[in-house]
Amino acid sequence: MDNISTELGKIYCKYNKEEDCFDMYRVANIIKESNDIKYLLLAINNETYHFYDDENEFMIIDEKRYNKFKIEYDLLKSEGIVSLSNIISVKNEIREIRDILLIYFPNNRVTKMPDINQPYIVARQGINNIFAEMAGELDKVGLSITLDTLPAGYALSDFITNDGVNNSRLCHVYKTDSSFDLNMLLDNEESESILKELFEQRVFYLSNTKPDFIKEKYKYENLCLDGYCNTLHKFLLESGFMEDLLNRMGISIVDIDLQDNKELNDEEKLLLITLYGGIKINKAVPLRFSYEINLNAIKMKYLLVSTLQCIDKESELYIIPYTEFSDEVDIYSLYKLTEERTIQLQERLLNCVKAYDQKLTCKN
Repeated sequence: MDNISTELGKIYCKYNKEEDCFDMYRVANIIKESNDIKYLLLAINNETYHFYDDENEFMIIDEKRYNKFKIEYDLLKSEGIVSLSNIISVKNEIREIRDILLIYFPNNRVTKMPDINQPYIVARQGINNIFAEMAGELDKVGLSITLDTLPAGYALSDFITNDGVNNSRLCHVYKTDSSFDLNMLLDNEESESILKELFEQRVFYLSNTKPDFIKEKYKYENLCLDGYCNTLHKFLLESGFMEDLLNRMGISIVDIDLQDNKELNDEEKLLLITLYGGIKINKAVPLRFSYEINLNAIKMKYLLVSTLQCIDKESELYIIPYTEFSDEVDIYSLYKLTEERTIQLQERLLNCVKAYDQKLTCKN
């Protein structure tokens, strides 16, 4: 196996005894100057794990200090690596067409490391959207495709083929990541230039072929036209890449306004029942996701759900344990045992075991 690695995007944490919380930093950039390498570490929200959307605490440290930092802080294990490559899609004597290529390499189940020979998701901007074509829309471009959504006769390699790679940027990805976080980590000047160029070419073409086309409407950022997106952030969402990424990590996206320890109502349960193909849900009480919780230790049935994914800066990840029948443990009562937020989430689950050892078993 050929493992791929990078420091970009890694999340580190250390318990802050005075504040009774975790100090968290993420490697947001790697700056190479001559023979020196420096690391930009940005503080992230210790509840949502997102970057703050305003100026916050940061560090710029050299390699020696970074190595010391890695000893003092604990590394959170990521779900794999995402690469963004600026490629030459077509090159001939007449012209050169550039494109962007996103690939997700999940951790291998055996080695627990991403393998360059085992991509799962591929997203491209400047190619025809075959899913739109199947639905009768012939002028749509840009798509995200996975090993599980490949139509018959296609392979992922069909969507990776190119005439050259100018450069690539790789970063670690986590369950809690939003499109805002990935955009912060991956966006670069060349990708911006490529996306704007392709978008403006589409605007130019339509303004000269459609009499009723209003060119002025497409002068703003974060727009999409026939699948052409003028920012990476927009492409992450419009191509379906973020949805495919979350699905691969076992996460569903809902528009429910979930709240910690607040039982879902009938309408919200019906949405989840439909989304998960008719599963039985009697009672369900969301718990905000935390890396303090060992998901492998939870024996109760549960769902992983991300909220407000389109308002990506505010998206939150929840664990939703649920019962199927009325005579099972009342989840709300179970959670009431550990309402105090000062108690660590793992202790919360352990307390649940003591009261309801027939329904939930936690092992350290």
